[in-house]
Amino acid sequence: MDTEGQLWMFRGQEVLQHSPSWLRWWADNPTILSHTDLMSWHALLAAGQLAVEQDRPVSFPMMLQLPGGGRWVQCRARRLSDTDWEVLSKLTPPGVMDTAYSVLYHAPVGLGVLDKTLTPIETNPRLEQVLVTLRGDAGAQYTFRSSCERTLNTRQEQQAILHLKDLTLTLKTFPVPLPELHVGVSIQDVTDQLRTASALQESRQSFRRLLENITDAVFAVDREFKFVYLNPPAERLLGRSGSEMMGKNLWAEFPGLTEHPRFSQYQRTLDPHEKMAFEMHFPQQEVWMEVRAHPSREGLIVFFQDVTERHIADARLRQSEERFRSLSESNLTGVVFSRPNGKLIYINDAFCRITGYSREELFFMNWNDLTPPEWDGVEAEAMEHLSLYGSMQPYQKEFFHQNGHRVPVMVSPTRFMVQGEEHYAAFVLDLTEIKRTEQALRDSEARLRGMIEVQKRFVSDASHELRAPLTAIQGNIELLKKYPRMPDEDKQEALDEAQREAQRLGRLVSDLLALARSDAGAQLRLNTVRLKPLVMQAWSEAHHLLKGQNLILSEVEDLELDGNADRLKQLMVILLDNAIKYTLPGGKVDLSLVEVNSRAILKVRDTGIGIAEEDLPRVFDRFYRADPSRTRDQEDPGGSGLGLSIAHWIVEQHKGHIRLESKLGVGTTVVVELPLSVQQEPVKVPGVF
Repeated sequence: MDTEGQLWMFRGQEVLQHSPSWLRWWADNPTILSHTDLMSWHALLAAGQLAVEQDRPVSFPMMLQLPGGGRWVQCRARRLSDTDWEVLSKLTPPGVMDTAYSVLYHAPVGLGVLDKTLTPIETNPRLEQVLVTLRGDAGAQYTFRSSCERTLNTRQEQQAILHLKDLTLTLKTFPVPLPELHVGVSIQDVTDQLRTASALQESRQSFRRLLENITDAVFAVDREFKFVYLNPPAERLLGRSGSEMMGKNLWAEFPGLTEHPRFSQYQRTLDPHEKMAFEMHFPQQEVWMEVRAHPSREGLIVFFQDVTERHIADARLRQSEERFRSLSESNLTGVVFSRPNGKLIYINDAFCRITGYSREELFFMNWNDLTPPEWDGVEAEAMEHLSLYGSMQPYQKEFFHQNGHRVPVMVSPTRFMVQGEEHYAAFVLDLTEIKRTEQALRDSEARLRGMIEVQKRFVSDASHELRAPLTAIQGNIELLKKYPRMPDEDKQEALDEAQREAQRLGRLVSDLLALARSDAGAQLRLNTVRLKPLVMQAWSEAHHLLKGQNLILSEVEDLELDGNADRLKQLMVILLDNAIKYTLPGGKVDLSLVEVNSRAILKVRDTGIGIAEEDLPRVFDRFYRADPSRTRDQEDPGGSGLGLSIAHWIVEQHKGHIRLESKLGVGTTVVVELPLSVQQEPVKVPGVF
């Protein structure tokens, strides 16, 4: 591809003709806009319009998309008539010129070079647009030409502002030797920046007017702690005028601040995140100020709010508190003072103990923070009553304790006035121990009522059980006295029956004494006991109770435990006696003793009549016996009805467990679990391997 020039002829924005050369490939689509971007097209039209209107050549670069890729073309527009103009273009050398033209073309500011007649030699699209705009504003055009001429005359850079209708532009002109002196032009649109700056200035002015009219004193210093602003209240507070303080150092003018424990921290470092709020006394003015300091990257701004009245009121309140302090600290009653919003302003040690919070923690809380939500209604009624009458009867509520549980309290509130402002005092009594005592009394009363009922039932049952054998004995004795000559056989039968009832009565009295000792809380004396000999003795004695039943001794291991030998033997005899009584002749009663998981397991299994499922929960109740109709016509086996109750007590004394497994018509199994000694060693018995 050659680099010969290409010529276009235009009428307005229409291409009239173009020469061949290296643009012959446009034959299929000769529209210039299809081979360039929109900015280049507008630059071309602006240059043509400028050339027609000013009747002078106008040079400009343009990017064209050629078959080999994008190339910069150096163009020159020239007027032909009032409507027609031509453009002569020529490819620029590749490489450095491509870079230079690209920078010029895409620069965000208008750039160009003018000759001594102020005719543009080289311009980018942005400058071309500005030059077109300048023709409509004589004042801006005059400023532009004046700056260029001063640069040509003084060979120095010039700056100016061009104010157009909707735009504000900064103009810089500078000498460019090529080698003859030319003028370089740089124009930048600063409209948005000026609008932003104006808005910021207006905001600052509004903020300044706000600071001038507030009642708080405000001053500001820069990073070197030099005063840059004081509002009128600050001037009065510091006793200096703003004009007098401007530029002076804060620490030099007020050296006393260097000794202030809070202010002095800023003298060491001005951390933008280290904000402070504290109170400060100004003795010359006799005022107290709440100081809020706000550091920033620009410096430090300080606000002062007059809190003298509040400080005086608090001081008077503290004096009033002192008069109550000795009283409130001398007893166990909690005392608190608060404002109407619930903020606590005085707390005694007793109240801290009641709630579990420290005084410092409570000062950042209020009354409602300590109150569970369900007590809000009670609190609302109390506040309404206080507002109307000033005091009220004590009432009960709860507080949240610091560890999470609730504390029952009794509160006696009252209202008082300080400097015309309502305050509240409350005397708080911790009811924890009282409530605990009340609950213990209720529990004790319930247990006592239960014991009384048990005792009544026991006495009633015991009277009934004692009356039966006594009646039988008395009846036989009266029979013998009334018929002294009765046959010897009848006389012997009466005596035998009286003897049996006397023995039964003896057993009953013995059982009652045992249960009486258990009710009295008597503890058994425990020693190391070998169980196997006791099992053998109980098994031997049980043979005397048999009436046709088969007594079987299964596996019996030789085990030791801490226990009472007499009571353990009694336990075994009771269980065997019960099993034999309720087992029909020909039935079996099996006894075994084994160790399972360090526990002695004693089992008495029978094939007797069994116990109904609904009766099992009550088998250990005193004097309880199952419905006689379920004994299948068996004679009443007798007994006191206390055996299993005594067995249960003996097992409990040995820290064991006893349970019954039974089914009607199948039989019953009694299982006793007793803990063995801590270190159970195998017991070596001579002749046993």
